[in-house]
Amino acid sequence: MAVKNSFIRSILDNIDIKSGNTSEMKFSLIGILCGILLITSISCSSDENPNGDIKLASKAYLFATTVNGIVKRYDINDGSNKPSINISSTSASKIIAEGIASFAVLSLEPGRIESYENLSIPDKTGSIDANTDFTSTVTFQHPTDLEKSEGFYVVSDTTDFDGDLQTEEGRILIFKKSETGFEIRNMVLTDFKVVGMEFVGEDLYVIKSHSNKVAVFRNFLDSYQVFSRAVAEKTVRIEGALQLSSLDFENGTMFLADMGDPGINGDGAIHSITGFESKFVNTPGSNIIPAVGQLVISGNNTQLGNPVDIKYDASYNAVFVAEAASAGGRIIAFNRADSVEGNISPDLSYKLSGVTSVDFYTE
Repeated sequence: MAVKNSFIRSILDNIDIKSGNTSEMKFSLIGILCGILLITSISCSSDENPNGDIKLASKAYLFATTVNGIVKRYDINDGSNKPSINISSTSASKIIAEGIASFAVLSLEPGRIESYENLSIPDKTGSIDANTDFTSTVTFQHPTDLEKSEGFYVVSDTTDFDGDLQTEEGRILIFKKSETGFEIRNMVLTDFKVVGMEFVGEDLYVIKSHSNKVAVFRNFLDSYQVFSRAVAEKTVRIEGALQLSSLDFENGTMFLADMGDPGINGDGAIHSITGFESKFVNTPGSNIIPAVGQLVISGNNTQLGNPVDIKYDASYNAVFVAEAASAGGRIIAFNRADSVEGNISPDLSYKLSGVTSVDFYTE
């Protein structure tokens, strides 16, 4: 099937091909052509596509939260579509996309989980006001992350319990979604504050606050079904990282966002570690995963200052980043994410003031 020149032009007119680091939206030309060919039922070969045999989806949406109560939804197959959703939360720190028009967010104000389902989202650039369908029955003071596994919604919270700011205790709350809301199943205490979480199978990997340390709670949902204290089986340090903020795992590779020094806006990085589970288990007594064997994206060309959230999609082989410092907030992405490193320019860059989290949904 031939692609009409007018159709190609209509797409390209809405997108600024990579010519520098200042455009609001940047896609690689090959990525755009792949999107066009997808729509016209033609697949991209590995010779044409820098991502290899990429599995493009007919629907691909990138969701993002902000500090001002706005959720953005970007159509990755058509960069011109970016409607806004005004949610009940005045500030949200995490989003889980659950459909092309459904999602759950971790609200900072008020501190709770909020669910929005089957919204009538505009196709293009309009906006809607959305009301919550469900909220959690328990509120939080300092929630940091939201993850979903086996139908459970898990929240990390850094609330101080003993009144001593020098201690590092925190808590993780486990919710089950019902017909009326998010009902709490149980809460567990931790000996350290958790700022990022990621399920790998039944194991929960977490980031220790203000550190380059990753710990694991094995078989988390089954091991901690009542109020108790969770004990991490092992903790490792990621060599080269300074202050980790987020992590995401797929197809054996763990991606970690490193804020660097929060007071410096240009020293952020993305670390990727293939064969992560075996490297974690086999880390020697030093408990350091060495820099050798990691791929690191960093440098002034990357636009990475303070990356606060990260999402990897293996089918697109792209890593999406919520970047809080660059230009007041950006969503950036890198193609060929499992093999690139160094001081490279992003393949996609949206300006989004106050961005706090991202998630990627495909059908």
